[in-house]
Amino acid sequence: MNKKILWLVVSSMMVLSLVMAACAPAATPTTPTTPVQEPSQKESVRRGAGVPQYGGTLTSALPAGFTNFDLMKGTDISMIWVQATHNEPIGGDFTKGPQGSRETDWNWGAIGVPSLLNGELAESWDLPDSTTIIWHLRKGVRFAKNPKAEKNSLVNGREMVADDWVWSIEQAFNNPLNWQGRQYRSGDPRRPTSFKALDKYTVEVKVPATAQALMLFEIGGNNHIKAPELWTTNGDNTKWENIIGTGPWILADYVDGSQSTFVKNPDYWGTDPNKPGNKVPYLDKFQILIIPDIATKLTALRTGKIDFLGSLTPANDVLRDDAKQLLSQYKDLKSRRRIATQAVLIGREDKPPFNDIKVRRALNLAVDKKGYLKDYLKDDGAMVGYPYPPGPDWAPYRTELEQLPADVQELYTGYNPEKARQLLKEAGYPNGFKAEVVVTSTQPSPDEVSLLASYLSKVGVTLDIKVTEPAEFSKINTANSFKDMIYGGGGGIWAPYEQLNVKPPTAKSIVTDPYFAEVGTIIGRDWIKNTPNYIKTMKESGVKELATAYGIWMPVPYKYTMWWPWLHNYEGIGWTGWADVYDWTAFLWIDRDLKKSLGF
Repeated sequence: MNKKILWLVVSSMMVLSLVMAACAPAATPTTPTTPVQEPSQKESVRRGAGVPQYGGTLTSALPAGFTNFDLMKGTDISMIWVQATHNEPIGGDFTKGPQGSRETDWNWGAIGVPSLLNGELAESWDLPDSTTIIWHLRKGVRFAKNPKAEKNSLVNGREMVADDWVWSIEQAFNNPLNWQGRQYRSGDPRRPTSFKALDKYTVEVKVPATAQALMLFEIGGNNHIKAPELWTTNGDNTKWENIIGTGPWILADYVDGSQSTFVKNPDYWGTDPNKPGNKVPYLDKFQILIIPDIATKLTALRTGKIDFLGSLTPANDVLRDDAKQLLSQYKDLKSRRRIATQAVLIGREDKPPFNDIKVRRALNLAVDKKGYLKDYLKDDGAMVGYPYPPGPDWAPYRTELEQLPADVQELYTGYNPEKARQLLKEAGYPNGFKAEVVVTSTQPSPDEVSLLASYLSKVGVTLDIKVTEPAEFSKINTANSFKDMIYGGGGGIWAPYEQLNVKPPTAKSIVTDPYFAEVGTIIGRDWIKNTPNYIKTMKESGVKELATAYGIWMPVPYKYTMWWPWLHNYEGIGWTGWADVYDWTAFLWIDRDLKKSLGF
């Protein structure tokens, strides 16, 4: 059962647990961290002493609406609404966060610590041998009755069973548009070999021995269980009205470019893990307003029209000043910061000129990164933020800048246009070269690429900047179909074990070094059963990835989250579990009396 496995994980993850903020002193050097602060007695009393209230509406904002409502035509994580309407087998253990034992602040999810996870749709799981995963389903979970869904009568609130799991997992790995179908293509040695329902509530998945741990969490934490009949019968599955899941929310209304409105699923199976017996969601509605303009978002927060605002990156002085003014003006407003995912200017390593390490090093040396951190980010960032940013969650894997090999340190602090020109000359490009770079139209990316282009122009490299709308950019980025370069996400800090940028054949940089394939084998084999070797390998791999210089490694900014104190159980959550964006909203509640007393 999962408890037995988690005890194995806890014992083998001792190195990790020693560096967690709320645990015993670290056994290895770590980045200095600030523990999650306990609320003062005064604050606890003022905030209602933790007694939840039912009812009310939670409101937040996003810069753009949802572009896809068919889970067979894209990745689950790219359709963040699915986090509200569906469930996964494994989720984050909410009792381990700042609302419970405070073992994590849920900054970027579990970050490779299995002891921070627990069963969601899975009641438990077993690993009887190195090639088998047995899932034991939670009984009594029902798909929502969605009165607006044309296909509601097909599902009609029926119970979730093992056949749903088998179909969902097979679709995840066999549909090339789904995440697992892209990341673990046919012939990949990590793919599961079979899926089978043993009975109504038990599923068996056979996997390669070298990928068992990876597949346990890939299937468990990165795959939502769906009702097959919604896709195996005729009808349109692209409409938002036809969304039916097992999650805490039902999408009741969607107005493109305006807002999304979720209402509570009255038949939701879940309870508040910190207050056993309390049915959730506490709230009646969860509303997401579409507000592209940052200043307008801050105004909506200032006037109490939204309850929380997440992932604000101070990319310009206006936003930075507005945010500071807002926090200074409203002392009750809460805030916290977390590291962002910095976009990386990546060249195609599978073709000239980027297949030459001298060229890639030259591009890095041509950019003044100290100046970028000081002048552009106003020192509100980290020089080394990828693949492992500063902070307790990444401390076991991270190598600090001053401890990196000299040739890697030079990529960050060795700004030297003259040496960059010499390296380009040695690589056969004495006059530099031209390259097309694809960038999303969403700010601040165009401005940042323009800044990088100004640096590179001084060493003869001319960037032809091709600005695309977010949907088109996402397609190009996902398919690796860019011609020369792309300003893509330095993604993966929330899931370093996925090797997002160095895992052939899906790496954005087309990195095919067999070293990283061997690292993938060690991850899949040792993550649970030989954790010290897993940690050691991940740390070495991080240094190796930086040494390849497949991207221009830039300083990474911090993001800021702000929320009003009437919103309880939040504490500035980023993600829980693997990449759980909105499922934790089921546990939030609003103190309406406090909100009124503050003048809203």
